Amino acid sequence: MIFKREKPTRSRQRKVATPVSSAPENTINQARRSSLNRSNAVQQPQSRGSQSRFRAFFSRLGVLLLIIGLGVVLYAVTSLSGQSSVKVIPNDYQLLLRDPAVYQQYADQYLAKSMFNKSKLTINSSGLSKEMTKKYPELAFASVSLPLFSNRPVVNVEAAPVALILTSSSGVYAIGHNGKTLASTDDIPSVRSIRLPKVGDSGGIDITPGQQALSSSNVHFIVNAIKILDAKGLKVTSANINNASSELDININSKAYIIKFNLQSDTPKEQVGTLLATLKQLQKDNIEPSKYIDVRVSGRAYYQ
Repeated sequence: MIFKREKPTRSRQRKVATPVSSAPENTINQARRSSLNRSNAVQQPQSRGSQSRFRAFFSRLGVLLLIIGLGVVLYAVTSLSGQSSVKVIPNDYQLLLRDPAVYQQYADQYLAKSMFNKSKLTINSSGLSKEMTKKYPELAFASVSLPLFSNRPVVNVEAAPVALILTSSSGVYAIGHNGKTLASTDDIPSVRSIRLPKVGDSGGIDITPGQQALSSSNVHFIVNAIKILDAKGLKVTSANINNASSELDININSKAYIIKFNLQSDTPKEQVGTLLATLKQLQKDNIEPSKYIDVRVSGRAYYQ
């Protein structure tokens, strides 16, 4: 028996397209992204760090410039020029002052001696005041003021009060109330024009500007004795002092005689009172002394 061979049947299988795997490409893209991220991660901190450094630099620079600016302003406000200005404080003794340029020149020379005098913060104001009044005894004081918006120190000067004018063989001098010699006519010619008691010296007083010429009590006696006599209508024609014997000789109303006062007694009023009583009695007795009336002994008077 013959059998027919059957052809083997092929199973139709639909060919399914296998998708091409993109794993390699994805891997590459992921690697690129990862590398880019890492690059950005590295670059970003560096960029921020640079910006921070720039900010810090400019911040420090701003502070430095501010400090420099403040320093310049402080220097401009506190620095002093080498030239001062002199301001004269007016009073009744204005005639007893030199040309202000003289005081200014001395102040400039003093300020130039030390670099510390170039600043308002370190200037030796008290030293300048002390030395100026020592150099120029006619000054009652000399003070230094420092204007806020000016670089020139201002030296304020005021004349010392004068008690009397003393004439000696060496010249004419202004004497202060403390008995010190303030100035001579050689330095200040206007001394002669001051209308104050004028006294001559017959005892050889050592007279030097800035030094003691008379005691303050003697000055007080002379000034007050002349003032009391003037108030009583007795014009003092001349006055002369003998410091060695503590005697004050005064001529009144151009009389031929002098009146002798005792400078050691601090009672000019009492001695003038004795003189007035003596004059009254002499006038009553019609007596005119030819040489002197002496009231140096308390409560007594002698005449010749």
